[in-house]
Amino acid sequence: DWRDFIISLPKSSFMYLDPPYIEVGNSLYPQIWSLEDHASLRDLMLKIKTPWLLSYGAHPKSYELYSEFCSIDSIKHYRSMSGRRNSPRPRDESELLIYKQSLL
Repeated sequence: DWRDFIISLPKSSFMYLDPPYIEVGNSLYPQIWSLEDHASLRDLMLKIKTPWLLSYGAHPKSYELYSEFCSIDSIKHYRSMSGRRNSPRPRDESELLIYKQSLL
């Protein structure tokens, strides 16, 4: 389970997390994440001492879930496939980086 893995990391580690994005992630990956899964990850990030950086698509729910943390909004526009599998047309998307203030 991903929760057990995160908890098991030593405090001297650094984690970069890239969970499935809210809404579009469920059309891109075989494992579906519910809003409860995203909230569970947020709750775990509140508790751990290991430094971490997390990336999400710039979705309104991402801002709401992680409002207690620091973030860098829309840091880069990049080419990614649209929400449909095997879509022939890439599109620009914004990304949100989230971190604990203690990271800096």
